[in-house]
Amino acid sequence: MISGSLSEWATAMDGELLGPDGHFAGVSTDSRSQARGALFFALRGERFDGADFLSAAVSGGATGAVLSRPLPEDVPQIIVRDTRGALADCARTWRGRFDIPVIGVTGSNGKTTVKELTASILRAEWGGQSVLASRRSFNNEIGLPLTLLDLSGTHNAAVLEFGASRPGDIASLSEIARPTIGAVLNASPAHLQGLGDVENVAREKGVLMSSLAPDGTGVIPAGTPFSDYWQGLLGERTVLRFGGDGDFSARNAKGINSGLGFELHCPAGVAPVETGLIGAHNLRNALAACALAAAAGAGLDAMAAGLRGREGVSGRLQMHEPGAGVRLIDDSYNANPASMSAAIGVLAGQEGERWLVAGDMAELGQDSAQWHRRVGEEAARAGVERLYCAGEHSRQAAEAFGAGARWRSGVGDLCRLLTDELQAGVTILVKGSRFMGMERAVAALLEAAGDLNGEIDEHG
Repeated sequence: MISGSLSEWATAMDGELLGPDGHFAGVSTDSRSQARGALFFALRGERFDGADFLSAAVSGGATGAVLSRPLPEDVPQIIVRDTRGALADCARTWRGRFDIPVIGVTGSNGKTTVKELTASILRAEWGGQSVLASRRSFNNEIGLPLTLLDLSGTHNAAVLEFGASRPGDIASLSEIARPTIGAVLNASPAHLQGLGDVENVAREKGVLMSSLAPDGTGVIPAGTPFSDYWQGLLGERTVLRFGGDGDFSARNAKGINSGLGFELHCPAGVAPVETGLIGAHNLRNALAACALAAAAGAGLDAMAAGLRGREGVSGRLQMHEPGAGVRLIDDSYNANPASMSAAIGVLAGQEGERWLVAGDMAELGQDSAQWHRRVGEEAARAGVERLYCAGEHSRQAAEAFGAGARWRSGVGDLCRLLTDELQAGVTILVKGSRFMGMERAVAALLEAAGDLNGEIDEHG
C-alpha cells in the first residue's frame, strides 16, 4: 500500500504541509475505519464534510490529514485546494511506480463479476496474494483511487472496475489508472439520466478502449451492435473478442440455470470448465474474464482452475436454500433493464412456482415508466406466477403483469406481505436498484423460510 513521508506526498498533491513531517502507511476516507498510522483524506460531498470527523480520525490513529482548510487539531495537515483531486493525484503517482498489467473492466452489466473472475484466474496462475482487485464495487472517482493506493510489491497485476454515470467519467478514471488491458462488456439502458441514450452509453464505455496504452489489449464482445465501433477505437492495439465466434468462445454449454459448465475454446487451446455460476449472461462474463486474464499472462490451466466452482458475487444471482423447499436467488445488489431481463430469464428456467420480487430501477430518465412496464410484461411472458413490486416506478410493472401482481410503495411493507404469503417449495428471485435496499427483502425471506421449515418439521 502507499507509504512515505507527509512532505513527499504533499508535493505530489500540490499541497502545503502544516506541522511536523512524519511517515504514514495507507490512507483512509472514513474515520469509523481509520487505521493507525494512515493518512486521513477529508472528502466532501453534497451532504457531508469529512473535516467534521477529523477528531475521530485522529483518535483512530491518523498520522496526518489532507484538508481543504486548516483546522485546530493537533495533527500534521496537508492543505490542498480539493481533497478529491488530491486523492486522485496520489493514486496517479503511486500507480506510476508499478510496471504491471493494469486491467480495466467497464460495461452496463457484469463489471464486478468479471473483475472477480479475472482476479480468480490470475491468482490461479500466480498465487493468492498476487492480484489486486477493486474492493466491492469501487468503480468511481473515490473507489478507484483507493484501490490503486493498495498496490504493493507483491502484486503482479491489478483488476479495476470503471463505472460511468455521465460523460467524461471513463476518461477521468483512465487518466488516473492508465490501464494496459481493458474490456467493454456491453452497453445497455443504464444511467440514462446522465448519459441520455444507449448510443451515448456505448460511446462513454468505449473511451476505455481509446485510453489503453499504445501496446495494450482491448477485449470486446463479438457480434454486438457496438462491437465494430469499439474495435475501431482500439486502432493498432491487440483485440480479443469473446462470445459467439470470437477468440474466446464456449461450446456444449450446460447447467445454465443450475451451475454453468462449458468447453472453452481460445487461442491457447481447449479446456473443460465447470463453475457454480447461473445464467446465460454469466457464460459471456466467464469468457470475458478468460480473455482478460490471458492478455495478462494466464494460461489455459489457470483459466479452468480459476473458474472452477466459482459462484456469483454477493447480491448477484446467489442461490440460497433456507428450508421448506424454498429456493431464493439473491440478485439484489443493483438493476437496470438488461440485467433485470437476464434475471427473469434465470428465474424462468427454474422448476416449480416462481416469484419475482422487483424494486425500482434508477436513473432511466424520461422513459422510466416504459422500462418498468417491460419488466412486468417480460415476467408475464416468461410464465412467472407472481410479481411482488416495491417503489414508485415499479407500480407500472405490477400493472403490466396483471393478475398475480402485488405492489407496495416501500420495501418494508413489501417484506411484511412476502413473509405473510410465503409458501413451501417456491423459487423467488429478488432484484432492484441499489437505492431500494432490496437486500432487506432477501433477509426477510431467508428468516421466513427458516421459520416455515421449522413449522413443517414440528407438524410433520
